Amino acid sequence: RIIDIEMNKSGLVFDTTTVNRTHNLGFDIFNVNGELVNIIENVSIEGDNRVKIKLNQDLPKDCYLCYAKGRSGDPNIGGPVEGPRGNLRDNADTVGYQDSTGSTRYMNNWCVAFKIKIS
Repeated sequence: RIIDIEMNKSGLVFDTTTVNRTHNLGFDIFNVNGELVNIIENVSIEGDNRVKIKLNQDLPKDCYLCYAKGRSGDPNIGGPVEGPRGNLRDNADTVGYQDSTGSTRYMNNWCVAFKIKIS
């Protein structure tokens, strides 16, 4: 009942300030018919580069772990406020630049949307 994901970036954080918090911080499980299997109990960062997803029941046969896919009923738009999105990024906060308004912007590496078959 645990899904353990090793990411290729270190210094992972969940950012709910830059991007509005979404369901399970962006992680969901869908069956082969594309229906949400709402069994994720908790999502956490373990160590420097691992995401741990705790389930409240066993995985069904042939399903998909998705990140930043969105759910049925989400607005059909993208961005940091609503629609499909995720809250996982690295902590590259130290590298920044000043935009044309004088605001500091950071070069964080956000996790890309993905879909992985799991059984």
